[in-house]
Amino acid sequence: MKITLAAFAVCAVALGASTPALSRPMSSEMRCGDVQRMIAHRGSVVLGFTGDLYDRVVSNQRYCLYSEALVPISVPTRDGVCLAGYTCREGETRRR
Repeated sequence: MKITLAAFAVCAVALGASTPALSRPMSSEMRCGDVQRMIAHRGSVVLGFTGDLYDRVVSNQRYCLYSEALVPISVPTRDGVCLAGYTCREGETRRR
């Protein structure tokens, strides 16, 4: 019985290690309008920019904590630099 449990544990770890990481949309592979529509539709998206750079982009204050403020964010896109939406930042002056 101990061998079976040990074998199960090894298989579970091996399967977990081979699971691909969740992919995030890459702004650099999209057009500006597509990025803006996606943010507006979903409300909140973890958006990749290039390589390992990413941030959470939101459409409005509803997706931030009360103590956070909206800060506009521009991201690289296939067709240039795009005002995608906002990020939520602690310690910024809150806009009403």
